[in-house]
Amino acid sequence: MGDRVIVTDASGRQLDYRVVARESIAKKRLPYEELFAVDGPARLTLISCGGFYDPQNGGYQDNVVVTAVSDPAGPQG
Repeated sequence: MGDRVIVTDASGRQLDYRVVARESIAKKRLPYEELFAVDGPARLTLISCGGFYDPQNGGYQDNVVVTAVSDPAGPQG
């Protein structure tokens, strides 16, 4: 929580985000519509694998979801 994430866009401009949430969600229950919504305030959603690794059932059973919001204060904030 509170970590800074910097994304560089195609033009080289840096966009600053601040992490506001981290959760582990079962892959079968990942709320795609919610995570990839196009309405509401801008946010950055990072999704990775996590949880128990079960090679007989496709690998990792969970996703780690990190949500970050725009941080206009940038490095000073």
